[in-house]
Amino acid sequence: KNNAPGLRFKFVAWTSLVLTLTLGITAAYFTDIQQRLLTDTLQSKARALGNFVGLISPEAIFGFDITTLDRFVAQISADPDIRFAVILNKSGRPLTTYLPEGVSRQQLKQWLSAPQTGKKKNLGLSILRFPITHYEDVLGTIVIGLERRHLQRLLQQNIFEQLTVYAGIILFLALVIRSEE
Repeated sequence: KNNAPGLRFKFVAWTSLVLTLTLGITAAYFTDIQQRLLTDTLQSKARALGNFVGLISPEAIFGFDITTLDRFVAQISADPDIRFAVILNKSGRPLTTYLPEGVSRQQLKQWLSAPQTGKKKNLGLSILRFPITHYEDVLGTIVIGLERRHLQRLLQQNIFEQLTVYAGIILFLALVIRSEE
């Protein structure tokens, strides 16, 4: 009878350890899958927007209608996952003048100088480029900067919720095992 609390404690400790490891691995696995799915969704949304603007922009480019191009860019930039969008001419100079709140011309210049498929990891930004064509002629490029902060917040919130549920399960099981003695 003197060894019973020691055995009970060991049983609860081992059970908690196994549950913690199992649930931790499960949380890591599902977080990785969720991150890939959200990133793919974000990339798909940017591709759809970039291709759409690429299709509807030639008329405004031919007519030098900067106001319409600025409207397109402003509507894209209003999305919380998109940090900026800009339309460039053939030579790589901005045709649009719209800058989202909190973005300076210097920042935009820095982002535009990023490699074609590069990511500014320290800024959490992915730069995507889409051609604007009219038949076979390339008229310019739409550049979209995707921001990953929103995505990271969603993932952190999900991890916190998972860990809270898992901790509750482990505590509940530990209390059930303890109360049976």
